[in-house]
This record gives sequence, C-alpha cells and structure tokens, in this order.
Amino acid sequence: MIVTSNRGLQIKQLKQLVTYSIVLLCCLPAYTQSLQKNEEKWQNLQAAAHRIGFCVYQVKETVCTAHQQKSKSKTAAYTETEEVYYFEFDCTWANKRITNWADTNTTSAEQYLMLFDTDQKNTKTAPNTTTTSNSYGMFSILDCTLTYDYKTRVTASIGINATVIARKKNSILSNTLWREFMSGREGRLETTISIPLYGNNAAQDFEAFKEAFINYLAN
Repeated sequence: MIVTSNRGLQIKQLKQLVTYSIVLLCCLPAYTQSLQKNEEKWQNLQAAAHRIGFCVYQVKETVCTAHQQKSKSKTAAYTETEEVYYFEFDCTWANKRITNWADTNTTSAEQYLMLFDTDQKNTKTAPNTTTTSNSYGMFSILDCTLTYDYKTRVTASIGINATVIARKKNSILSNTLWREFMSGREGRLETTISIPLYGNNAAQDFEAFKEAFINYLAN
C-alpha cells in the first residue's frame, strides 16, 4: 500500500510538472514579445533624446555608448586659448547617482531616469540651425512613476524654450554639470525644468522626445 501511495503521488507531481511546463511555454512568447517591445521603446527614447542633444540612463535598460569619445571632438572644436570643459557621460556615475537618490527616498532605483546634457553647447558660438542643440548644461533625475506636463515657447533667437513640469512638487533632482563634477556641491529639487533648444527643427525634435518619453513611461 505504501508503494502504491508513493507511486500515485509521483504521477500527480508529474502531471503538475507537465501542466506548469505547458503554461510556461504558452506564456513565454508573450513575455519575450513584451521585453522586445520595452526595449524598442527605450531605443526610441534614446534616439529622440539624441536629437535634442541629450542622453538618457535607466539602471535596468541598455546603456548607450554613443558619447564615450565625444569629449575629444568637442574640445577640438574650440581655440587653444579658450578654457573649455566637456563633461563626458559616465554610466557608472549615473548608476550611483540614481541609486543614492532612490535610497534617500526609500524607493527602487528602477523608478528613476536620468536626462543628461551631452551637447553642452557653447553659448558664445552661433547655433547650427540644421541640427537641434541645447544650452541646458545640467542633468536631471525624473521619477518614472509620475505624470508630466509639457510646454514650449518660441524664443527671440532661433529655437524654443521647452518645459517639463512634474505633477508632484520638488520631485526632480537637478544639478549643473559644473557644480556636480568641479565643485562637488549637491543639486537642487525642482518641479519644472526648462531646456533652451536651438535650430530650425527644435520644436519638431522636442515633440518627438516628448512622445517617446510619454510612450516609455507607459511601460
């Protein structure tokens, strides 16, 4: 009787294993498709950020490596007599900055996204009207669980002033790149960030970034 009971238990467990396997195989294509869709949204957001002179970083997403050599080309564009600093995007630093901010708020680091100015336009030079650039000179960490509003205003120069407004007060952590890397001073909390954009396609390129950002936040 004991042997029969054990055998019956084994058959039951085997049936459960087969059932679980079938369910897993049925769910796997949908899960894989979901991952591919999320990756596509992230790639679209990166591409849209590049169009306005930024890059984005998120701890669980694929790291962009497009800016690793940009400091050399940027520095070469200026005269030897002019003191110029270009702050290269570093994903290790970005990961630590976001993680520390999440710890401060007792939340998950995966909840946040960093917007980093990789253009760092020199405001003394005339804007290239064919390519959208910015003079933000900062980074900002945004909470992906929040909702944002967006405004644009045409400026006297060629371009627009683009504004991103969080619906939660003082939820955006920002700092100028100079303060962050040269003086070591902490950033500030903001509800609104304003980004000066230059170029004939500034409004169109910001609209593309806005749509990609909204689409990504809908994950």
